[in-house]
Amino acid sequence: MKKKIVLFIIIFCAATIITSPNFVPSHGLDSYCNIFNGYNDTAVWFLQKGRVISALMFWLYGLINLPFDSIGFLSAFGVNLCLSGSILIVYNYLSKNIQNKFLKLSILILSFTMFYMPLMIEVIMFDEAIIMGLGILMATLCARKIADGGWKNYFLALFFMIISVVCYQGMACFLIPILILFDAVKFSKHDKIEILNFIKKLLIALIIYGIAFISDLIVIKIVANIFGEATSSVGNVNLVKNFHHIFTYLLPTGMKQLFGYISPKLYYSLTIMMFIYAIIGLIKNNYKLVNTLLLIGLLCSAILMPFVPNVVMNSDENYMAARTILTLTILPSAIGLLTLTKFNVNLKYSCYFALLLSIIIVIIYSFLFYKNTRIDLERYRQDIAYLSSLHSEIKTYEEENDVTIKHIYYANDTDSAYYYLTGYNNGANIRVMAEGWAMNCAVNDYISPKHNVTYEKMSEKKYNELFKNKDYKYFDRKQLHFENDTLFLLIY
Repeated sequence: MKKKIVLFIIIFCAATIITSPNFVPSHGLDSYCNIFNGYNDTAVWFLQKGRVISALMFWLYGLINLPFDSIGFLSAFGVNLCLSGSILIVYNYLSKNIQNKFLKLSILILSFTMFYMPLMIEVIMFDEAIIMGLGILMATLCARKIADGGWKNYFLALFFMIISVVCYQGMACFLIPILILFDAVKFSKHDKIEILNFIKKLLIALIIYGIAFISDLIVIKIVANIFGEATSSVGNVNLVKNFHHIFTYLLPTGMKQLFGYISPKLYYSLTIMMFIYAIIGLIKNNYKLVNTLLLIGLLCSAILMPFVPNVVMNSDENYMAARTILTLTILPSAIGLLTLTKFNVNLKYSCYFALLLSIIIVIIYSFLFYKNTRIDLERYRQDIAYLSSLHSEIKTYEEENDVTIKHIYYANDTDSAYYYLTGYNNGANIRVMAEGWAMNCAVNDYISPKHNVTYEKMSEKKYNELFKNKDYKYFDRKQLHFENDTLFLLIY
């Protein structure tokens, strides 16, 4: 037990180092709206989306009147606790029958990178990151209970999966890939009985997964009826259209999201290197057919599991974000873990090679993680600088003219940037002024918090009159045009 506690502390400390920029007070785009709406309304919104645990958390924050600037620290601390717990569970399960120290260290490193991979950066940016981390921990515990087998464990697994789904639906995508890794290490004879038992557990996992999502849909329906609002994510589902949408749009979009956080060449290189290592292990293994099927199953589940909820979603809710496709990034780590624990790679030089690959992956992932969290912090600072400049200009105009700005109409200049130039083109680097809904909240949070200001798209006629063909690279007073209680704003 002491060794596990020490190992957990080591994992948590490593996680804290690479996520350290997130401990500084800052806000993601969604946070502006959470501040604007307040704790109670945000909790209701989460409840309407079936995210019960996030709703409870925000109600609790409201009860204790927690300052909004404290949420980021609590979330960063809490998500690291949850992910460290998930890493420890995976490591202990996969390494318990391995004696080679090099292999054990490789398994620990790859378990770390399976959870602290580039796409996880977007999760940590959110106010409810701690709940998303809890969802991943619950999915990991669910996989472990199913792997252990027995009806008692299956009922516990169902409980854990329901908690995972009502934390955040996208976190459940970890279930099948982790279960395949857990079940793979239990193969010994590779006979018909073991194969049938493995298939049975996969089917049980899918049934548990389905029941958990049905339970969440029931919650969404009940909440919709209580608040008298329709929910577009339930009913009127076109399965054929959704399948087509997944493979023609959502999967390619998901890969674009992934490559916003890691370059395609780098990701494919890491995946191919680990895949070659797996093939070498397969060639030397006596149970090629079963292990090949395990490898294929792991690949398919990691790639396709994030899109399973989209099959039964209404078309207007069928979207893709980095936080919903987390397992797309785990392939190098997951393939490595399967190879190390299942393909009997105990040869001396093979162990060295596995450790080297693991170290390369953790260095690259940790660097990307830290760099992108720094970019997120810099994005927030630039957002606040822009909002402060805007606030200063509005305040000066109001004082000089004894008028209160009630309306802001905006338009983009001829070459508006969606991302800041200081970082990558990903969710950590989106400018607040690039998203109208975020800017609407931010305007009322930071510019005119005492009274609501409408923030709407400018008419084409007004744009042509005031700003046609104008382009700016930095904030300039000329981007603002005041008329009585209205500001016409050009976004650069």
